[in-house]
Amino acid sequence: MTHHVGRKGQKVTMRKPLTVSMATLAAVTVAAGCSATVQGNAVPQAGAAQVSAQVDGLVLSAAEVNKAMGATDMEFGTGRDSFVDNSDQTSPHQCLEVSNMGQDKVYADTGWLAVRIQGVREPVDHFQHLAHQAVVSFPHASDADAFMVSAARAFLGCANQRYTYRGENGDPDTVWDSGQVANTDGVLAISATQEGGDGWTCQRGLTAARNIVADIMTCSSNPAHSAAVTIARGIADKVTGQ
Repeated sequence: MTHHVGRKGQKVTMRKPLTVSMATLAAVTVAAGCSATVQGNAVPQAGAAQVSAQVDGLVLSAAEVNKAMGATDMEFGTGRDSFVDNSDQTSPHQCLEVSNMGQDKVYADTGWLAVRIQGVREPVDHFQHLAHQAVVSFPHASDADAFMVSAARAFLGCANQRYTYRGENGDPDTVWDSGQVANTDGVLAISATQEGGDGWTCQRGLTAARNIVADIMTCSSNPAHSAAVTIARGIADKVTGQ
């Protein structure tokens, strides 16, 4: 499963170095660790099947993703219950967490329990909308909070920068320009626009609710749609029963 996909079938991934003050970093990490999460108690000990069923049930439906992205024909593609490693395709490496979601090296040693990744797009080669949603469970809410703090630092480290994503299977490399980091409705977000991609823009959205992290990437030519934020928020609302 390729997560970062560029315009016109190219594989994906952003520019200008930004010096971030410690005060700014502290503000974003606090927001990610607190505002973006819903406090909860430790999850009872559960078997692997029970944990996997929990994350499976939190992925938004294709209809919900279509609504979030202003689309009508997006369908579920192949899903998976493991992370992906695209770490050798993103340069500089510090932008890995912005260029892709559901990355094995990002979640390594975080104590995660189970993951469900589901891709959604139109069933044609030149699709107009793409979404990847990952739902990741952790043993405790505090573990999910800690992951969000780390993610905030990673997003800030790639804000307002250019990165290159190396193509696979003969596809050309793509160059991306990232924007600012934002915390919208408790969702940590950052967007990247493909250079020469006719406005093709991908947005990353991350949030935590109790012991669950929603890790989202959406791509389309209409960056006005904050679809990654909407989808991440929708998963969090399912966790909290709102």
